[in-house]
Amino acid sequence: MTQTYTIQLKSPIHKQHERTFKDSLPYILGSKATVTLESSQIISVRVNTQLSESAITAACIELVDSLNSQTRISADLILREKTMAPNQVACDPFDDLRKTRQVVPTGSGQFVYSGDFLILFEALDVVLKEFCLTKGAQPQLYPTLMKTSDLAISGYFSSFPHNAIFAGPCKFDYDALKRVAEITPEESSQLATCVDSTEYTLAPTVCYHCFSALSGTKVESENFTALNKCHRNEVSEVNSLERLKTYWMRELILFGSDTKVQAQLSDTLEFTTELFDRMGIGYQVCRASDPFFADYTNKGVYQNFLNLKQELLLPIFDNKSLAVASFNNHQGSLTNKFGISSNASVNYSGCIGWGYERIIYGLMCQLGSNLADWSKQARQTLQL
Repeated sequence: MTQTYTIQLKSPIHKQHERTFKDSLPYILGSKATVTLESSQIISVRVNTQLSESAITAACIELVDSLNSQTRISADLILREKTMAPNQVACDPFDDLRKTRQVVPTGSGQFVYSGDFLILFEALDVVLKEFCLTKGAQPQLYPTLMKTSDLAISGYFSSFPHNAIFAGPCKFDYDALKRVAEITPEESSQLATCVDSTEYTLAPTVCYHCFSALSGTKVESENFTALNKCHRNEVSEVNSLERLKTYWMRELILFGSDTKVQAQLSDTLEFTTELFDRMGIGYQVCRASDPFFADYTNKGVYQNFLNLKQELLLPIFDNKSLAVASFNNHQGSLTNKFGISSNASVNYSGCIGWGYERIIYGLMCQLGSNLADWSKQARQTLQL
């Protein structure tokens, strides 16, 4: 039986740990759960579990204490900020996008796009792909699936085990095949016993495909780019465009010396902020780190201390911000894991990821969901 519990924490949860808390708690409770932060010390948990309220409360308090004890130094430091115009009020365009069927849900955290939303998607990709080509990037096209073993090599599972979506075929078993053939819509989520090995996983990022393809090769100062779907098992807030299970991302993947990689990360950040400047969009550039699963936040300390990750955020509504692009210096972590060498003494890599749905959603929050209402300057910036 599903019940809702209101939990009073002993100490407030630090803002930088809110997403990790939401993603980790369902696994600790052993059940799907809807977690809402009413305030920094009051949590609403809707869950179907045999656990008592006292056990759920104890789990929440223990998790918060564990996360807060590992608070990252100078986390989410704002490096640059451009505020919205005084007469500009961000509002949520999601209901309007649904009503006009520009965004149609086809499952939890996935949508079909059309209308102005799709026009903006295609225009955005023209601008970003063109920029990547000016950086000498070789265009590539990647598959949907990745070998699970390659994701293990990358270290993805050790940091984000909760985000993986495995893909497995039906077992080589007649009874299992018969069970699949006779499945009804109501039973479609009950096929676990019929699934064979999980040799493949739905790709959670774009750049891992590039590293897999270059595994064991020698790469000098080269760049690559691709637009691909990404897939992550997001367990909270998947009813809008703020967080998706399936989404589109273009990445620019960089190889070279530390100096070269960092310079191109900086150049790309400048290009992206200038793009928003011309559109009249408010934004923040923050030093950040990935929302690792609860037991792995020490990696975030390392990322943040060395300023290896920056994010570009767009203010949306209700005083919220949405991370729409990330700028990541891998140093030698991935080139070493995949055996990618060069003639240089140090072979570093980095990547920039632009999340298309989030960018368009952020733009529409600030400029409106009707493209015709946008300023001429904003439209011309995207060559519309």
